[in-house]
Amino acid sequence: MKPALRILLPSACTRLTAVLSAALACGLSGTALAEAPAVTAVVPAGGQRGTTVDISSVGKPGTAPLSVWTAEPGLKFEPGEKPGQFRVTVSEEARTGTHRFRLYNAEGATAPLVFVVGALPEITETEPNNLVTEAASQELPRLTVNGALAKAADVDIFAVPLKQGQTLVASLLANRDLGSPMDGVLQILSPGGAVQVRNDDDHGLDPQVAFTATEDGTHYVRLFAFPAAPNSSVALSGSATYHYRLTLTSGPFVDYVQPMAIGPQTEQVSVFGWNIPEELRSLPVSRTDDAEETVVSAADLPESVSLPVTAGPALVEAAGLQDGQLQQLTVPSSVTGVISGPGETDGYSLALKKGETIQLMVEARSRYSLLDPLLTIRDAEGKLLKESDDEARNEFDVNLAWTAPADGTYTFQVRDVFRHGGPRYFYRLSVEAVKPDFGLSTEAERFTLTPGTPLEIPVSITRSRLASEISISVRGLPSGLIVPPVTSAGKGDTSKKVTLQLSAVAASAVAGSYPFEVTGLAPEADEAVRTAKSPADAGGYQTRRFWLTVLPVPPVVAPRP
Repeated sequence: MKPALRILLPSACTRLTAVLSAALACGLSGTALAEAPAVTAVVPAGGQRGTTVDISSVGKPGTAPLSVWTAEPGLKFEPGEKPGQFRVTVSEEARTGTHRFRLYNAEGATAPLVFVVGALPEITETEPNNLVTEAASQELPRLTVNGALAKAADVDIFAVPLKQGQTLVASLLANRDLGSPMDGVLQILSPGGAVQVRNDDDHGLDPQVAFTATEDGTHYVRLFAFPAAPNSSVALSGSATYHYRLTLTSGPFVDYVQPMAIGPQTEQVSVFGWNIPEELRSLPVSRTDDAEETVVSAADLPESVSLPVTAGPALVEAAGLQDGQLQQLTVPSSVTGVISGPGETDGYSLALKKGETIQLMVEARSRYSLLDPLLTIRDAEGKLLKESDDEARNEFDVNLAWTAPADGTYTFQVRDVFRHGGPRYFYRLSVEAVKPDFGLSTEAERFTLTPGTPLEIPVSITRSRLASEISISVRGLPSGLIVPPVTSAGKGDTSKKVTLQLSAVAASAVAGSYPFEVTGLAPEADEAVRTAKSPADAGGYQTRRFWLTVLPVPPVVAPRP
């Protein structure tokens, strides 16, 4: 039998030609179809120190292979069984708290993602648990729950047995660091189901409650949420992106430490919070010479505390001062204090010369204190010279540059603007000399270089009493990538914004992924290097470690004969 003769009609020929042309345009390798990872989070969002955790990506993992980059020690990521899955080994020495990492492939990278290292045992929330009768009992209330309010009107309830006089701390991490688009609410219910205490916002939009039981019995922790971005609805909210970590503990939990900064002579800090045993009330401090921050932690504490390292003394509010006595400050210095009762005002004195300009800052709400600070400045006769409240709209701390009108000793007073007070109304008042300085920022934190096309990186400059030139450059990239330094002039257009031009000598030799930094140097700013920051993400995080993806050179497709 003769083979059948197949005849392609014109329309079929046209379709076949189109398919072949599309395949050739893609280089028959899938390059044009390859995708960068579009991952917004991982679940669970953390793990206990000294354990191994399997995590999954939320979003699209993109084209394999997918790799992980992090500068944090103590975390080891290994690929899982499916795309976007990883096994994370958390070492015993890993720092508790938030760690940042990126997922990347040949096409691009994610924004910095969050993995939280905890010190307590961890469990995964299981449904159903919307009702008190469905709540699983947590026999040992020292744990962290990884969960999600996964649908509209979802409510999660956890049963916790407590003894009379026992203090339970329930602290939610969701919107602030995980970027969950939720405004959570926590309630503690009595054994009979009555609401004992409730909190909406403690650290940002995330709630926290500390409750001391007045009776023996099983109490209930109830969690629900509204959308972080208000809308016309007044109903409870939830979605697959409402991920959270809920710490439930009757053990030690840190609220803050004193001092709230590390000065040259600081050797230890005092710990304040709930259920703090005597051996944890004072913790040693370690630092490196060039560090801008240092971390204070202990094995039994759920999270570490990050503190700024300062050049001047880091003081603590003096106790036992007589009426009319004021604690003396110097320039530079900082002091940590507490407005411990309603109507209380703390006062400090500082000697200044006429025309001397200082920068005064009161940090409170930014450190999750309940204090809404008000700063007043008076002269030696008690005359009010200046009063400063909020730094900006929705920013409740004080940041003020002030110039002394004459030689003399001035009084600086701190109180709550509504004259409230209590043990959680803590603050840090810092005094610094105003010197020429500057800051750098970019419009993005991820960049892609396409072979044959130069990449532009706009950099914005903010100046403070600085009129000199600033040299801006890039560090961390391989030698095959060319980024000439640029100069920001003291005046004119470039004083506020410049553009770095990035190109490659041979794109094929440097195709890949690279973390890098944008830095600036100005002689009049004490020759100090300033590193550019990215825009803040949903949780307010800004990174200084940017990411560059250099795409591979597309394959050459031979013309059809």
